Amino acid sequence: MNEQEIREVIFDILNRRMASSEMTAETLNEQTSLIDLGIIDSFGFLELTSELEEKTGILMDFSDADPDEFTSVSGLLKLLKP
Repeated sequence: MNEQEIREVIFDILNRRMASSEMTAETLNEQTSLIDLGIIDSFGFLELTSELEEKTGILMDFSDADPDEFTSVSGLLKLLKP
């Protein structure tokens, strides 16, 4: 799976999570914290990462990750690089 396909998976999941709001994942800045926007909370983050790993087949490695980074789309992309 290439980076664009992974990005599409992330946006698809976020769009479903944001269905009740007026914002869509495509309008998000890729650097914006999903937690700060209220799109996910700590439990939602666990659900999101689990779903991303399942859909991409890539296990995320948080050992070298900055916690502030992996709550954004760009941070998730870094963690999902094959």
